[in-house]
Amino acid sequence: MTYRNIRLDARLSAVAEQVRSGVTLYDVGTDHAYLPVFLMQQGRISRAIASDVAEGPLASAQETVREAGLADRIETVLSDGLRSVTLLPPCDVTIAGMGGDLIARILSDQPAVRQEDVRLILQPMTKQEHLRRYLSENGFLIDTELTAEEGKLYEILVCRYTGTPYVLTEAELLIGRREARREDGLFYRMVEKKRRALARAMEGKRRGGEPTLAEEALIAALDKILTQGERS
Repeated sequence: MTYRNIRLDARLSAVAEQVRSGVTLYDVGTDHAYLPVFLMQQGRISRAIASDVAEGPLASAQETVREAGLADRIETVLSDGLRSVTLLPPCDVTIAGMGGDLIARILSDQPAVRQEDVRLILQPMTKQEHLRRYLSENGFLIDTELTAEEGKLYEILVCRYTGTPYVLTEAELLIGRREARREDGLFYRMVEKKRRALARAMEGKRRGGEPTLAEEALIAALDKILTQGERS
């Protein structure tokens, strides 16, 4: 029998690259289950649990798993986030394509993510600052931050629970923890994009007679990073 081989777009490929070899993968909001099927076909993971909150996407995931001949190694679960899932370390949890506030809620709802050898690979579509604030205030250390491009720029955060809260600067909340950032060409393009958005917001405040000191300080911090990128 010929089984279907999966190819990932640049966004999910960047997420897949961060998954450790040999672990169990928990893919939250799996949709078509492309990520766990791809990693299993590559021999990267030992087992996978693909979950989704809606029956339609979960049915699509089940079809993908069947077409790949992996129904015995990838379990599909109807679950709101991780509420109906039991995490068994060592494992990696991927949550991609959701808002940062929703990702934070999913993590908050499942205390089991706060244990040794549970690694989180998160790709927020919006509200990245909200997610970084949640992670830092709740003791999740962001080890790696990278940028991917697939029509637009995407931010990917890799973190783990240490139990020690820490403080991020306003710039780090916006573009990532300094020690964790992968400062490549995509990163600098992302910084420039966010700088332009800040400049537009600042100009709007000025026209409305509102103070802009916070925006000015943040733009200055981003300008410094962009200048460093031009020198490297």
